[in-house]
Amino acid sequence: MRSSDRQGFVLVAVIGILTLIAALTGGALLALRSSVESVALADEDVALTGLVHAGIALTAYRLLLEQQPAEELNGQSLPLPGGRFVASVRDEAGLVDLNGSPPDLLASVYRASGASGMAPDTFAARLVAWREESRPTEAPRRPGRTEAGRGGKRPVSGRPLRSLDEAATLLGLSQRDVRALAPLVTVYNPDGRVNVLSANRAVLEALPGLSRPSLEDILAQRRAPTPETVSALKASLGALGDSIKTEPGPAYRVAVTARGHNARAKSVSAVIASANAELAPFHVLEWSE
Repeated sequence: MRSSDRQGFVLVAVIGILTLIAALTGGALLALRSSVESVALADEDVALTGLVHAGIALTAYRLLLEQQPAEELNGQSLPLPGGRFVASVRDEAGLVDLNGSPPDLLASVYRASGASGMAPDTFAARLVAWREESRPTEAPRRPGRTEAGRGGKRPVSGRPLRSLDEAATLLGLSQRDVRALAPLVTVYNPDGRVNVLSANRAVLEALPGLSRPSLEDILAQRRAPTPETVSALKASLGALGDSIKTEPGPAYRVAVTARGHNARAKSVSAVIASANAELAPFHVLEWSE
């Protein structure tokens, strides 16, 4: 082989080796970059999770321990190390309770929601039947008691419903009815009376026996309530009996959206309630992300 041919062969070989090294180096750099980005995203997720947990805890502290009104905390944006969060707060006492509200109120709220899968009185009657059915400790369980339901088993009758979704399964509600009822009902207002100072207009309109002038009076009075005006309002609504109250709580739904410095966001919704302050500042009754 001539010297010039040998040199050309060596040059081609060297170029091939350098190309291979460059390709391997480029692949390694891409893999390293991907790993660094993954670590950064994981760190950011941890930071956002910390922000939403801190947002829930801080809102719960101000709401339940400092006893700040829910309407003052609703929509507030607060800074925290690593970002900021916005909280929305809803008093569950401002909703009709599936477990505790009287039948006429249950029928009325079903009608007011626009749900149409069954007659309003049928909806109320099925809920009341669920409440009144004997518990297993009080009477022998009837055949089929544990059949037919979500997951293949029907929950034991007589115990409180845990959610609107569970009620939908037991009562045969359509998804359309569930969506219509969701803003108006709860399972976290056990005495069943509606707090007229926090109920939305649709819930107020569902209160049996509430006249239009009284409804407008409630909306006007609660813009700047005082003990005197609240007492007078409650007295004026005496005809509504056990369907109403003017006390908030005991549970609140708190939704928190946290944003980091790079504008990524994470949201959490929780239902919280007061607890024994010596053991825990509050209880979390429901948590969803």
